[in-house]
Amino acid sequence: MKTEQLGYKEYKCIRCGWVHAAIPQSAVPADADHSGYLRCFRCSAPSSGFVPAGEGDAQTGSSLQPVVVPGAWEDVKGGNSLSEAAAPDRAVLEATSLPPPRRGVGEAVLYLDFDGVLHTKDCFIVRKQGPFVNPPHRLFEHMAVLEQCLAPYPDVRIVLSTNWVRRMGYVYARSALSKTLRRRVVGATFHTQMDRREFKHLTRAEQVLCDVQRRCPRWWLALDDDGEGWPQAVANHLVLTDGVLGLGNPSTVAQLNAALEGSRSA
Repeated sequence: MKTEQLGYKEYKCIRCGWVHAAIPQSAVPADADHSGYLRCFRCSAPSSGFVPAGEGDAQTGSSLQPVVVPGAWEDVKGGNSLSEAAAPDRAVLEATSLPPPRRGVGEAVLYLDFDGVLHTKDCFIVRKQGPFVNPPHRLFEHMAVLEQCLAPYPDVRIVLSTNWVRRMGYVYARSALSKTLRRRVVGATFHTQMDRREFKHLTRAEQVLCDVQRRCPRWWLALDDDGEGWPQAVANHLVLTDGVLGLGNPSTVAQLNAALEGSRSA
């Protein structure tokens, strides 16, 4: 009998090869920890990177741990840790499709923009000169504020969502941060294996949600001045800054501090 007739399909983790039983999202018990159904039983890699298992991948008679694999069933629309209403559509997922990241998986993650957050949104990047802002603003003038906000939360990692990564490279963008913040950085929403033009035309919300889909953080928050296209279902995951004031706005800092408290209980 085919496994589909038994209510599951066999999918394997591309990182360690462990075979799981992919079940529909609707089959997950309502009182269960849904995040546990979104990762490999053996190595905790996100299930979004699983592929259909081949003949002989699973030993005959072996018990298969249940997992939800985005796209494996019709009632699964890239769900992962996102609700169906917030999940990026298939075209967006294909534009950013990569093997799941190795860092930040299952951790508390802050998606960090630079322009409009750590300094004014009016940041210009000139070839052979690099980025600059006009006085009275300074590059990264609010970086110390972010350091202070994150200080009580040593487990919060940073994923760079800034367009500095696409335009100037991950290494350059990460090195622009203070040593304290650099230690927290585990990756970026953009990767060099992605199509730059496709990625550029995604909204910031789509870029971040695709990374959430792949990285499966246990808790996440986006700190950004771009509020376009964020689904209502994830509105509580966004701290929207004023593009000119950034973290120079006390009310925004208070909102960020309140949101970060959620990482303790996640």
